[in-house]
Amino acid sequence: MSSTSASSAASPAPSEPWARPIRDFPGLVHLAPPINHPDDPLTAVIESFARDRGASAIFIVDDADHLVGCIREQALDADLVTLVVPQRLWPAMRDMDTRAVLRAARGPRRTAREVMVGVRSITPQTSLTDAVGLMTRTEQPTAPLIDADGRLLGYVRLFEVLAHFLRQG
Repeated sequence: MSSTSASSAASPAPSEPWARPIRDFPGLVHLAPPINHPDDPLTAVIESFARDRGASAIFIVDDADHLVGCIREQALDADLVTLVVPQRLWPAMRDMDTRAVLRAARGPRRTAREVMVGVRSITPQTSLTDAVGLMTRTEQPTAPLIDADGRLLGYVRLFEVLAHFLRQG
């Protein structure tokens, strides 16, 4: 068996939808992703979440729109509690991580830079198999889509990719 036939047996054939690149599925790509800049206050980040509920992440970009990180929705739960819920009611939030609430309580002047984390991204050339693999391995249900220079183009949601193929089947 030649090495080419061995590798083709291990990966999907190019005509198979899962082997096709993301660019072949423009309906799965969300353009105009929710963004903030590193020095934006957390209140601005929370407003961005409120405008695009489907993203589950806010993408942090520099002044040239290069992706520098992201903030996952669940990372802001404690911050939102401390900004909105009166302090006397915090003990009622038994499921909240106490350290996260105390960290968030340092004040509403925190910035996106203090909360953002690194993020793995995909490109228009990334195959659906690789995109789904990335999102499931990293438990990151939303993957930012970047161009060759690292500029943010949009995002893809795992749920929508899987729902697309469920409808096709």
